[in-house]
Amino acid sequence: GLFDAAPQRDTAPAIPRLSNLERLLARADREAGAIGYAATAMALFGQPAEPGTDPPTAPLCLAQETQTTPDGWWMHADPVHLRPDQDRLILFDGDALDISASEAADCTAAFNAHFSADGLELHAVRPDRWYLRLSAPPGVTTSALAEVTGRNIDRFLPRGDRQTYWRQLMNEVQMLFHPLDINQQRERRGVPAISGLWLSGAGRLPARGATAICETHGSDLLISALAGNANVLGNDQLYLELAPWHGLLRADVGCWLSALQGLEQTLADCTKSCPECRVYPCNGVSYHWRPGMRRRLWRRVRPFAEYR
Repeated sequence: GLFDAAPQRDTAPAIPRLSNLERLLARADREAGAIGYAATAMALFGQPAEPGTDPPTAPLCLAQETQTTPDGWWMHADPVHLRPDQDRLILFDGDALDISASEAADCTAAFNAHFSADGLELHAVRPDRWYLRLSAPPGVTTSALAEVTGRNIDRFLPRGDRQTYWRQLMNEVQMLFHPLDINQQRERRGVPAISGLWLSGAGRLPARGATAICETHGSDLLISALAGNANVLGNDQLYLELAPWHGLLRADVGCWLSALQGLEQTLADCTKSCPECRVYPCNGVSYHWRPGMRRRLWRRVRPFAEYR
């Protein structure tokens, strides 16, 4: 979320000067990096995703949440509300639904009774976080729930050889959940129905990786899961700055700008006190900084608003 939400240049005066970030972008070494948050996180913990497949975030997160070693194939199957808007469906995730444990149990029971012949089994590890066990590889790639929240789902649906099966299943789940008593009760209370599942992050639990990261600052389930599935071989520290991404996902430029100012302070500390640091915007490029790079005066520092 570092660059994506930047206002157009005609609104650039709204972006304050960010001297530490601007200096790093201008004078650090640019290197190739992974694309996407999950793929970047996995690479940092020595568990790169295979090309053409999802980063297997579901089995990793399931292992972390249950403190078990899940076998077989798993997907995130997060409960969502799908709201019609003219000719499209807008997705709202479990954070907006306040699902109770009994509601989650009713939905998973209905799903498992209906889809057992397909070799599928739905588990509600938490009321708002569910996982789907598969009997075989899904044959599709998917989009993470965070990328779809608040958006039209059409361009984020599963893609690949078996996309027809999974898209039909998602439609069938909507029809299965709609008449459930718990949803009728929710509608009478004026709260959004649990109207579907969002599938993502399919895979098997990967082998343990190797990482130089010995400590993380900031909370995220995937990072905790990756750290628990890796052998530590160094003394690096990882700082998670997810607030810019969250501002982007909410299309809230004010939140995004505030998050950049927080990042600016973090960089002020890191670029002055650390022998080196790397910044990963998760967009295919990373920035490798050492204090001596301040003297690269031939590299002109530009206002952040010019980075598009």
